[in-house]
Amino acid sequence: MSDKTAMAALQQEAGTGGSKHPAVIMRNYLMQQMPASEVEKAMQLIATSINMKKSRPVQFGNTVFWAMQGAPGELDVHVFTEEQPKTLIKRFQQAAQWAKSKGFKKITSTLLESGTAEMVKAAGLPVKITQTTVNMNNRSTPAYKMEVGLL
Repeated sequence: MSDKTAMAALQQEAGTGGSKHPAVIMRNYLMQQMPASEVEKAMQLIATSINMKKSRPVQFGNTVFWAMQGAPGELDVHVFTEEQPKTLIKRFQQAAQWAKSKGFKKITSTLLESGTAEMVKAAGLPVKITQTTVNMNNRSTPAYKMEVGLL
């Protein structure tokens, strides 16, 4: 998939956009998290999922929540950001308000470190964290599952 196609697929669906296109934010974030050779594969996977209407990007500022319907009433997100922690707290609050307005009761996310969950707690949102594992590079890696209740 060409870069142009990925950009078209990643049009902002909701929220308040920042100064950067969602695909740029996502790519920049991924470049910090994985080898460059894997970034394009990840971007293609995301764009395909969006084109198939299985997920959508929700952007607030320069933070993108890649959102997928989980279980009934549940929204599973992966967070891509270029913002400082203080601003990221505000973005989580905005995402929670958006998800609640769409009828979701819970947001879930799998994290490789617990710092993001601590930020969500700082935002005043009810957070439950459990330990889990994810498969990275054919190895089981410790991770955290975060659940945010939307009352």
